[in-house]
Amino acid sequence: MTAKPRLVVVCDRSAVLLPDLVSGLSGLGELVFLVNRSRFTEPLRPVLSRVGTLLDLPPSPSGALAAVRPLAPDGILTFSEGMIGVTAALAHELGLPYHSPDAARALTDKATQRALLHAGGADSVRSVLVTEPDQWADAVAVTGLPAVVKPARSQGSRNTRLVTDADAGRDFVRAALGGNAPEDALVVEEYLRGRDCRPFGDHVSVETVVSDGHPSHVAVTGKYPFVPGFREAGQFWPCQLDPDEQDAVRALAGRAVAALGVRTGLLHTEVKLTPAGPRLIEVNGRMGAWMNDLGRRAGGLDLVTIVGRLALGERVAVPPVESPRVRYQYSHNAPMRDCVLREVSGVREVRGLPTVVGYRALMHPGERVEGAVGTNQLDLLYGDAASYDEMFGVVERVQDALKFTFEDERGGRTVSAGSLAWETGRTSPDELTWVTGAT
Repeated sequence: MTAKPRLVVVCDRSAVLLPDLVSGLSGLGELVFLVNRSRFTEPLRPVLSRVGTLLDLPPSPSGALAAVRPLAPDGILTFSEGMIGVTAALAHELGLPYHSPDAARALTDKATQRALLHAGGADSVRSVLVTEPDQWADAVAVTGLPAVVKPARSQGSRNTRLVTDADAGRDFVRAALGGNAPEDALVVEEYLRGRDCRPFGDHVSVETVVSDGHPSHVAVTGKYPFVPGFREAGQFWPCQLDPDEQDAVRALAGRAVAALGVRTGLLHTEVKLTPAGPRLIEVNGRMGAWMNDLGRRAGGLDLVTIVGRLALGERVAVPPVESPRVRYQYSHNAPMRDCVLREVSGVREVRGLPTVVGYRALMHPGERVEGAVGTNQLDLLYGDAASYDEMFGVVERVQDALKFTFEDERGGRTVSAGSLAWETGRTSPDELTWVTGAT
């Protein structure tokens, strides 16, 4: 009897829901979960230990290699942005398919990525690495204003800011590089001004399977407008772009694959739609958040399984997904300040709305919101609409139905999902309802 292949899954904060992870990988072989202990993984441990072997990720690279090498794994993968470097190092030492260490650095270090994209002729966004506050003036002289400032390494839009004033930018850079939890380095980039695409977002993403250096673009993903802080609100398949523009977006993503030297894996490439054509925002070396749900509902495509097959060395080519209906997801972002989620109401009404096929809480009452983390999604709404108009109409009804109560040092406030904050730009802080001493 042929032994089952052994697949190591490096786990931390993930772009994949736990049920999708388990169902997508369980049929591929014996699973070993190498878990970085964090607030994201602690709730997952009981399930992971039932599905496969559970190991804690040692803090040192040599310790991690010593833990994994005796297992003689046949493949290794991760769905966590923060674990790409660790996984690449282990794959390299074990001779397994995954991003090379150089490709992993290009996919996780924004300064390196911009330099390679420029050198490879994929795109030429002006970008400067800043490691000291006194470098701000020279950086903005290159990029001009407005500019986007973001950490050289991060996920979830942490500490990402649109700067329109040089003095305010200098203060933000000084604070981001100092303080209690400083960034090691920042990237200052020219701001890519999108064209007016309302009610759609002025950006899309491309989901690309790369096998032995050959890219297969699975889908161009449509987006809702960003909420302030460049935080995602939601996405849908198919996107609203005409075929010619979709071809241009795919071609741009293909040039990025070549410029960054990616040979295998699933990429999530973010693209800005500007008046002059599509431009690269950034390339991520893992699945985009919640994309597996869109793949399964739109085309019966399990992207988690595809990533597992790639990790086991299989050659994979995936045709573009075609969906006759609009499969959508929408999430509400928590305030970008330290607070506690106290109550959520209106969920039953939301679940009964037409086109809604599911609603999942991603944060629960009693959980603390970390304001320094750019994207803290409260929930995930799933839908299946006959048209974009129907999709937008239902999302608007969801915004009215859901209410969230948060508490911070000033007391509590209850807000509708549609006016979630003073953060989303949909309403002003003065229009919020204060609830003194909310519990």
